[in-house]
Amino acid sequence: MSTPLNTSSSVWQDLQQHRQSWEGVTLRQLFHDDPQRAQHFSAEACGLYLDYSKHLINRETLRLLMALARMRRLLLRARPTRSEVDILRGIAAAMERPKAERVGSKRNR
Repeated sequence: MSTPLNTSSSVWQDLQQHRQSWEGVTLRQLFHDDPQRAQHFSAEACGLYLDYSKHLINRETLRLLMALARMRRLLLRARPTRSEVDILRGIAAAMERPKAERVGSKRNR
């Protein structure tokens, strides 16, 4: 049984405040402001290609969501298998590198 989300936590409050700052922002605007958005917000690792550029997110959004996941200890409760952990590590590493540096990226060829 999962514990209820603590919506009074500082992490949750930061995430809510961040969401409010997105009021009126459109994907069209985000792609216009960053023509490389698809490259900046995608990752490929272990044969998986993730494109999250078509979501209303930025690097701060990802940082806050990861902080929430750490707070909730999601990976600890999910008990991922070793191969799932390897996949997650590969994706996290790929997200940290600029797209041009991602070795083996089919989309980059």
